[in-house]
Amino acid sequence: MKRNRKTDKRIVYEVERTLELIEEPQSVSTDSYFYTRLKARMQNPGGKNLHKRSVISVLQPAFLFLLLAVNIFTVYYIFKQDSSAQAQQSFADEYNLVLNSTELFDITTQQEGE
Repeated sequence: MKRNRKTDKRIVYEVERTLELIEEPQSVSTDSYFYTRLKARMQNPGGKNLHKRSVISVLQPAFLFLLLAVNIFTVYYIFKQDSSAQAQQSFADEYNLVLNSTELFDITTQQEGE
């Protein structure tokens, strides 16, 4: 790779300028109310983010409820389409559930007959 003398001089100039900045630290001027605002921010850490936190605290349960409602609707819709005992049994087997629907119907029919 062929380098140009101008490029070399420019690189040397930038390196020297950077080294000068490191050797001579400069003080940074601040606004006259900087420390007052800093102290206030340290004493009240949630100032501006309080609104964001309240919105998130409301949206999280709402989203959870929506997700739960969609899941319930989906399970209901699946059972409505295929209400055969085999589909219900396969669902129960998948989630290790026990289906005792016949016992439930036996109890209700006994109560109705009495």
